[in-house]
Amino acid sequence: MFKKLGAAVLSADEIARNLTEKNPTIKKEIWKEFGPQVFSREGSLDRKRMADIVFSNRERKEKLNAIIHPFVLKKIEEEISRLEESSNATFVIHEAALIYEAGADKDLDYVIVVDAAQETRIRRVMERDGVSRADVLRRIRSQMPVEEKREMADFIIDNDGDIVSLENKVKFLYGLFLKIGHPATV
Repeated sequence: MFKKLGAAVLSADEIARNLTEKNPTIKKEIWKEFGPQVFSREGSLDRKRMADIVFSNRERKEKLNAIIHPFVLKKIEEEISRLEESSNATFVIHEAALIYEAGADKDLDYVIVVDAAQETRIRRVMERDGVSRADVLRRIRSQMPVEEKREMADFIIDNDGDIVSLENKVKFLYGLFLKIGHPATV
């Protein structure tokens, strides 16, 4: 929605997915830490198998994040610089579920937390990813509690309503960022 309004949007998940598929250093480190069983025969990361490992073991998740996050943060920093120099975008949105866990909030002007009731979030992830309720609950338990994220956020979008309500909230924040008047990274 922000992109439709004129913001540039960077997805940390897309960047991480791309890097884990194409960066030989990341693949080598994951192989060393987790073994060949997390890769397909073709050499791509088996995301389901990796999710089973890291969402059931906090220490393993931290090891995976320690491998991937520095590369993702560096790439995002490069992309933000590139966009600020060459884009007509009004500002840059850095979309990531793990903003606080990765320490990326320190490099942003503002943080927006998008939240919904837990049952709504569970249903949406199950539908989007085709995973079980138990898988979603494991993911939720492995992340920083949403209450902590809400307390740390500069802005909160409650996303329990319909799409029109969400669009109105995004338009309001977009307009607010325009009034602030300087390039922002959110």
